[in-house]
Amino acid sequence: MVRCILCGFLCTLALFFTLRGLWATDNGEISFFADQTEVFFRDGSIVKRYDGNVTVAYKNMTLTAGKAVYYETEKKVELVGNVCVRDTSKTIEADSITYLVEEKKVIANGHVLIQRKGQWLSSDRAVYLKAGNQIIASGGVQLIDPTEQITVTGGQAEYDLETKAAVITDHPKLLKAETKRGKNLIVTARQLEFHSEDKKVIASQDVHISRERMNAICGKMIYLQAEERLILQNTPEVIGLRSGAAEEILKGDTIEIAIKDGQVNEVIVIGKATGKTVGVDGGEVSEVSGQKVSLQFKDEELQRITVQGNATSIYRFFRAEDSEREINEVSGDTVQFFFREGELYRVLVTGGAMGIYSSSSKF
Repeated sequence: MVRCILCGFLCTLALFFTLRGLWATDNGEISFFADQTEVFFRDGSIVKRYDGNVTVAYKNMTLTAGKAVYYETEKKVELVGNVCVRDTSKTIEADSITYLVEEKKVIANGHVLIQRKGQWLSSDRAVYLKAGNQIIASGGVQLIDPTEQITVTGGQAEYDLETKAAVITDHPKLLKAETKRGKNLIVTARQLEFHSEDKKVIASQDVHISRERMNAICGKMIYLQAEERLILQNTPEVIGLRSGAAEEILKGDTIEIAIKDGQVNEVIVIGKATGKTVGVDGGEVSEVSGQKVSLQFKDEELQRITVQGNATSIYRFFRAEDSEREINEVSGDTVQFFFREGELYRVLVTGGAMGIYSSSSKF
């Protein structure tokens, strides 16, 4: 008799939960909807299993999946099968998701894809901390901004949803695609910061930059997307801007690289600026130094070099077969070099101009 009464009570309880689909939490009610529902007890706690077209609703968050299990004591929901979470302006898709209701935490595993305002974040695993408005992703992280044609990859990323900034670590890499010219910009560093609101990327520590024949290294780089400008700081060096030179190096306190319509338009070296070019055969060496060195390009062909502030230019020529040597040195407040079709055709020195020329040959 007691057994029959107990069985009847359990059946009534199961039916009640099946029809209602509502569970109370400390912060409100969580609703469940599914094709099939099963209620059972485990270690004195109520567990509820849902199968088929599962929908879980809690405040402004909605979760859908093929299957779900709710643990009453832990206030935890486990979802599998085409899982999708929708919360205000973002969606999270994954193979499986665990939702900790009281902690306001979503843990996504397997083929994670997060979409938010035109940006995509994919990874092997991600944790969404609703209370802290933060996403922490790990394993095969890829952040894509299709509008700016920027892709950032790495091993781990922390995304602040309030400031709209992501910090990517563990071998991060930035790829800025330039479809018009096909000259992609690639940046690697120990850490990359992607600020989507300010349209800015900051690379820190062991920064390496490459773009076609140009390479650069520095301790810190700021990429201003709207201006298409790279600012290199902390002992920057730019190598190989032009073709036809065996070696070309620019150094200074700060180097700025301006890109327009997919092409390098201007390079500015500020503070203890130096430039050195070695000819292909090694016999020609040109060096410039000053407080500021500017290089202007058109269609990525050098048009003008302007050296300002205690400007100095030294040209050395050496021909091994006849031991001919030539040194040409000029200095002034400003020294300008003008190029046509890659060849120097004019030099203009202004302000305290001085020049020294010497040559020697052995017959």
